[in-house]
Amino acid sequence: MEQKYPIIPFGEKILIKRRVRRTETEGGIILPESLTEQKVNEGTVLEHGTGGADSNGNEIVFKTNIGDNVLFDEYAGHEIIKNDMNYLLLPESSIVCILRD
Repeated sequence: MEQKYPIIPFGEKILIKRRVRRTETEGGIILPESLTEQKVNEGTVLEHGTGGADSNGNEIVFKTNIGDNVLFDEYAGHEIIKNDMNYLLLPESSIVCILRD
């Protein structure tokens, strides 16, 4: 299996790249820090965990796909900074929904 990212999730965990909040509008207006310093609860699924079985012995089947844009719980997961990149590692159960274009 080819490794794309320096973090390998286990079990039902997924690796997310959090979307960065825009600091400027499309019209060029710079937004104040009070609006831009809040963390965004939206990101892209980069990797799935290793799978396995849940506590009841059922096989873990991921409902998200690599590349899905998702909305997740505000305080979900663990933030990890590796090679100057910000990642979020969280259980798939913390995903609220998949965002479609």
